[in-house]
This record gives sequence, structure tokens and C-alpha cells, in this order.
Amino acid sequence: MSAPFSPLSGRALAVGDTVRIRGLDRSHVDSRHATWLIGRIGRVSALLATGGHVEITIDVTGLPTAAGRRTKWTLHALDLELVAPAAITPRTEPRPGDRVRVQQLLLSHSDICAHDQLIGCTGVIMALGRNGSHVLVLMDEEVRIAGVGLVHRLVFHRADLAITMVDPAPAPAPKYGTALTGDGVRHAAAVPAAPGRGQVSTACGVRAAAVLIGDWSPPFVAGLERACRACLGALSEQGPPPLPSPSPRDLRPVDTAFGHLPVRGITCRVD
Repeated sequence: MSAPFSPLSGRALAVGDTVRIRGLDRSHVDSRHATWLIGRIGRVSALLATGGHVEITIDVTGLPTAAGRRTKWTLHALDLELVAPAAITPRTEPRPGDRVRVQQLLLSHSDICAHDQLIGCTGVIMALGRNGSHVLVLMDEEVRIAGVGLVHRLVFHRADLAITMVDPAPAPAPKYGTALTGDGVRHAAAVPAAPGRGQVSTACGVRAAAVLIGDWSPPFVAGLERACRACLGALSEQGPPPLPSPSPRDLRPVDTAFGHLPVRGITCRVD
């Protein structure tokens, strides 16, 4: 998903940015009843997936008819001027995907602390404990634990780890949107350059109505209900899509060393 770009700011807009409304030429609003918006200051409260539109929250306090004014508007980024960027607050809490290094073994479970060879080992957080004090770590290399064998996943106390915050890579923009035929089957279709309500060509060769929200179409993916099998086959011939990152939901307690033990307070949430 690419963020809406404001040419006057020289960068993409972000949630929390303070903006001034310069006009309504490109926004889908009735300018006859919304001219009072021009010149107002608002804050970006949401970004639409594509199409260059953002949701703006406007402070209507003090306006003569404030009670009748809408506070949230969907406007085009080209109609906005950046006044002040959002303050960036550094993240302090770990989350799945963050890198870790075992720096000590003091507060983890006693069966973990008994293995000094774990100090210095690295891995990635796969799940957080419900109380936030423990994390499930996928080790970079298998670790041999006496009586258990080679294991990949271990539960550590957060205080025993040096945690490096990692921001997830942005997901690639989908190549195909969704179009519907009269029987309700979902097809893969390129988003038209000039969005309209007409028929579009699909990957399987039929004509279907594009599903459009502004000029954005929900991406066509294999997991869609009633997805066209012919479209799926046509797309598979162009090469398989990139595999998603492993999900913590795929983890099983039997894969975790000492997962069979009654470890107090280390019940890990994997949803």
C-alpha cells in the first residue's frame, strides 16, 4: 500500500499529520455545501489503501453552526498542504518479528537457565506471553538440550534478552484487483486507468464488473471465497506469489522446549 502523496510537503502523508485544506477540486465532496472547509486545519486520521485519498478530522469548535458540521472528511491528498508532521514516538514494547540475543539467564524458567550455552544465541520473537513478561523465540540455529534433543523454539523472560526492534517490510502492492460476474464469482482484473462502472477484462478472459472504492479495488488473492479457478490458474502460470512470513499461529506447543512442563505464567498467546 502506497501512502497518498502531497506535492507541497514533498513526502507521503501519514496518520497524525496536521494539514490545511487548500481546495476541493480533486476530492469527492459537494463543493457547494463544503466551501467552509477551505482553509481549515485538520489532522490525518486514516489513509485509504490507494487512490490518493485520506480521512481528515477537523476541529469544528467555535464555528457558528458547529453542531451541524461533520468532523471527518475523505479528501484527496493533492487538496491538502502539510502544516506539521506527526510526532514520531519510538516503540518500546517488543512484538513478533523483533530480533533478540540471549544476554543472561536469570529470570527465565529454571530448565532454561540450566543451559549456559544459550547465552549469546540469537533469534526472532514469534509470540508474546499473555502477561507480557515472557516471549517465545525462534532460534536462528537449533540448540541441543539434554533430555530433549535439538529444539528451535524456547521461552525466555524479556529481561534475559537484548531486543532489537524491527519494523516490518511494507507489503508489495497487489497486481490484480477484484471483479464480479453476475453469478457472484470473483475474478482477477487489472484496475482500469480511468475508473468507471463499465466491464473490464479479467485474467481468465471474461468480462466482469470491477469492484471499486474510488479508484482502489480489493486485491484478488487465492483465499477469496468463490474465486475463479481459471483466474487462479492463469496467475499461477505467471509465477507463484511470494510466500507470506511464518505466522505465530503455525507454532505448536510440542515444538517448544519444555512446553510440556507446568511453567507458571508462561502460557504463550499465538493469535
